[in-house]
Amino acid sequence: MLCPGEEIGERMDVLKGVPEIDQSRFIQGPVSDPMWNLFMSLVVLCHAVVHWRDSANSLAPMGKPPPVYPRLSDMERERLDYLKKQREDDQERMRELQDSARVLAREQLDKMLVLTAKREGTPDYRLFEAVVRAIGVRFLYRTVALEAFDAATLTNTEPGAIAAVWSLNAGYNSDD
Repeated sequence: MLCPGEEIGERMDVLKGVPEIDQSRFIQGPVSDPMWNLFMSLVVLCHAVVHWRDSANSLAPMGKPPPVYPRLSDMERERLDYLKKQREDDQERMRELQDSARVLAREQLDKMLVLTAKREGTPDYRLFEAVVRAIGVRFLYRTVALEAFDAATLTNTEPGAIAAVWSLNAGYNSDD
């Protein structure tokens, strides 16, 4: 089995700094190797999207800006301006990494679609259906940023039910 990331190729900079997932908590079950590799890469990329979004948001200014103190020396003002610019640059870089992870995740979804074409009812197709339903048209990546999954559940659980559980675990309700 390929390691998640090998499917992603040279654009792995989106994964640098993203906490690794415990792959032992994912069980392939009846899903084919190619589909499982794409799925695991997608899970990793969804974690990256969530990580970079949360990291960028943590750098966003909170509330109104601090008042300007006229007693600051020019050196102190320059230092504050430098720190503000550095924070803005870091936030922009994190947003770029988030966008790159989104693009890569969509590429994984496209590959999964091609792999499952005309294979309705198979475990691969059912996994893809669960993923698509969970992410939805609003691309809620947090729903597939899973911590664990046993693909054996695909044999006796409807993909919609699996997607609903993933959505609830990600903090979304049926109205989201």
